[in-house]
Amino acid sequence: MIAPIWQAQYDIGRDSCVADGNVGRCRLIGDPTTWGKVVYTLFNHLDKRVRRYSAAQYGEPLAALGLRPGYVELLPDPMGSAGYSETGFDFLIPVYSAFFEALEAARVEQGASQDAAIIAPSFRVAGLNEVTADGSPTARFVDFMNGRAGPGPDVWSLLATVASPQEHLELFKEYAKLLPANAAVGDLAMRVAPTVWQKFEDKLVTQKQRSNYLGAFAAVVRILQQDNLELFVLDRWGGPGSPYGGTQTGEDLFFDSEGKILPAMIGFMPFNFMANGHYERVRVVRSDSAAASGDVYVLAGKNPDGRAAILVAALPKAGDDRIGYQVNVELNITGLGIGNWEMQRLVIDQDSTSLRYVERSKTPPPLGGALLIERHMVVPSVQYFELSPVL
Repeated sequence: MIAPIWQAQYDIGRDSCVADGNVGRCRLIGDPTTWGKVVYTLFNHLDKRVRRYSAAQYGEPLAALGLRPGYVELLPDPMGSAGYSETGFDFLIPVYSAFFEALEAARVEQGASQDAAIIAPSFRVAGLNEVTADGSPTARFVDFMNGRAGPGPDVWSLLATVASPQEHLELFKEYAKLLPANAAVGDLAMRVAPTVWQKFEDKLVTQKQRSNYLGAFAAVVRILQQDNLELFVLDRWGGPGSPYGGTQTGEDLFFDSEGKILPAMIGFMPFNFMANGHYERVRVVRSDSAAASGDVYVLAGKNPDGRAAILVAALPKAGDDRIGYQVNVELNITGLGIGNWEMQRLVIDQDSTSLRYVERSKTPPPLGGALLIERHMVVPSVQYFELSPVL
C-alpha cells in the first residue's frame, strides 16, 4: 500500500544550501527553539491535510494494513544532508528536544489527536556496529528518546546500506531490540552496498541491469521483512556512482536520462496489487532444494474473492558471483478448491520499462487438491502470478 511521506527541512529562511562536492548540504539549524515551533506548525498543517485520507474509503484500508494516512520524516539524513556529520550528535540534541517539546506542549494545550505519523531519526547506517555501538548516533538517539518523558517517533527509521537482504533483516532485528516494545520501524532509503556493485561491475554493465538487480534485491527484502517493517523506501539514487562524481549520491536507478522508467521503479507494484487486492498472507513452505539454493523467495496470499497471488523474487545468494543464470521454479499450490483457474503472469526483469503480463492462460483443475505451476526465471528478476477461479 502506498502512503504519503513528507520530509521536514532544516532552517527555513536562513541562507541557502552550501556546495559540498556535487551535493547541496544545508547549514546547521541556527535557532532550534524557533525551528522546533515552525516545523511543528508545518507538521500540524500536514496532519490536517491528511485527515481527508482518514475517510472510510482511504483510512480504513490503510488502518487494516497497520498504516497511517500520512507520514512526516523529521530531519531526513541529518548526519549526511546537513552538517551534523562534522559537528556530531551533541549538536542535534537541542533540535530534537525543541521539536518534541513543541509537539508535547500542543498536545497538552489543545488535546490534539494526530493522524499523521512522525518518522525519526533516519540516520544512514552500514552495518550492525553503526546501530548498536554505544557511541553511534543511532544508539545515542535511542538513549536520548528513552530518557525523555512525552512523545517520541511514531516510526523509528534508519537508512540502511547493506550487502544482502539477510543483512538487512538482521540489522533491523537488532535495531528493534533497542527500542520500546512493539515500536514501529522503517527503512526510508535503502541502498545496496558499494561492495556488491563492485563485485558485479563486469556483469551489471548497463543502467537497466543495475536497476533490475536493485528491484529484485528490494523485493527479497520486502518478503523477508513482512513482519518487521512498517515502511520501506528505496533510495532512487542508490546506484554505484553518480555521473557527476562524488560519493553522497549514486546513479539514478528509477529513471534513465530520457525520463523512461527503469525496472526498480516498477518492482514494488506487485506488492501494491496484493495490498489493494486485500490478499491475506498464507504459509509458504520451501522445499529442501529451494532452501539449499538460497536464490528464490516467495510471498503468497489469498483474498476474500477466492483469488490467489504469488510473488517470486530471484536474487543470487551471498557469495554467488553469477548473474543471468536460469532457475526452474515449481509452485505446488494447495487450498484452491475444485474447478478451473485462470492465471496471469507478470515478469519484471532487465528489459522491463512497464508492467508486462507475459502470460494469460487457463489451468486444469487441481489434481489431488494441489495445482502445480512450473516456470523458468532468470536471476535476478521478479515474477507475479495471479490465479482467479473460472466461474
